[in-house]
Amino acid sequence: MDLSEYLQQGRWKATLELIDQLPWDSRFREAMLNDPDYADAIAEHQLRQDDEGKKDAVGPRISEYGPVEQRLTTLIELEKANLFWAQVAAGVKKPPKPKPEKPPMTLVSKLIKQKGEEAGFEIASLFGFSRDDFFASSRN
Repeated sequence: MDLSEYLQQGRWKATLELIDQLPWDSRFREAMLNDPDYADAIAEHQLRQDDEGKKDAVGPRISEYGPVEQRLTTLIELEKANLFWAQVAAGVKKPPKPKPEKPPMTLVSKLIKQKGEEAGFEIASLFGFSRDDFFASSRN
């Protein structure tokens, strides 16, 4: 594949899709994140997301989340729990509960969550509850 041919043919979208597929630890990404204009745009976008409360709505990309990252996430979670219980043992009145790391979000994981909620709503309807009785219905 020759990127110069893509650019000469005006295949900008295909070129951008290829760039998006580069690993996060590539030299190209490093150069992009150190570019003043790009870094400024990314910083503004992240600040806007923080203001809207949508920070990190999804976890990492599945293609960037291999066995090493899974094990590191497990170690981080265990260390967070260890820190929490050490604070409890030390007498801290209300230590902050650790927030779990977000796993990669795929269509399969979204459907599993959705089907689990549907099963819960079905069981709740057997006891006379409706969807409006739950907070989860406001997310749909």
